[in-house]
Amino acid sequence: MGLLQYLAKLNLSYVIVKYFFYVPFGLWNDLVYSEVNIINVIRFINIGTLLFVACMYLYMIYFIYGYRKPRLASYIPCILLVIQLILYDPEIYRELYKITLSLNILGYDAFNSLYKSFYSFTKVYNLLMLIIPLIFLIMEFLRRKNLPIIREYYFFNLVGLLCIITFHLITFSWAPAILVSIYQRTTYLIYEQPKMIPSYIYYIYPYLSVFCFTIMLFATLKYKSLKKVYSSEHHS
Repeated sequence: MGLLQYLAKLNLSYVIVKYFFYVPFGLWNDLVYSEVNIINVIRFINIGTLLFVACMYLYMIYFIYGYRKPRLASYIPCILLVIQLILYDPEIYRELYKITLSLNILGYDAFNSLYKSFYSFTKVYNLLMLIIPLIFLIMEFLRRKNLPIIREYYFFNLVGLLCIITFHLITFSWAPAILVSIYQRTTYLIYEQPKMIPSYIYYIYPYLSVFCFTIMLFATLKYKSLKKVYSSEHHS
């Protein structure tokens, strides 16, 4: 919904938007004429994207550790997600540019180049936060050959995770992003259109997300209950 609100504030044609999303014309008009602050919409998109990365990462970490408490180091990668949330805020972006301009630290091109480098780095970083725990989860699945029932629910969990992460990366590969640029030598913000792919995936993404999360919830609850049974049998 945040992405739709942002596209509405860019005054995109309904014909273009309908190519990506199924949205009634009446609803689109309401979004276009709503009095929502576009900067807050950008913040909402970035918060949602970073929360997805953090939740998926922590979910996989807790699933790998089971009932053991995850090490403190497991939480450290989330610190950069908070830094991204701060640096991708349009107002902070503008203030940083004003500071570098007034102090003559960086020129216009150097400032934008630095932000682009940070953006490229965070795209890879966020991807690794999803891929590395997923690899460990697959290794755990392969390791549990003697526990076929638990292995089965590991499989369901992996299917749900792979689907939701894959479709998220396809549809929101550009996020989080600053989504603004500054007109040279001024502090005027220019809002940019995200790099979306022309695909039917945007239509099915909400339904697919609910389906995948349901599978993951079912697998997690079953896995936890079975693990309790195995643990009690092992100690008795």
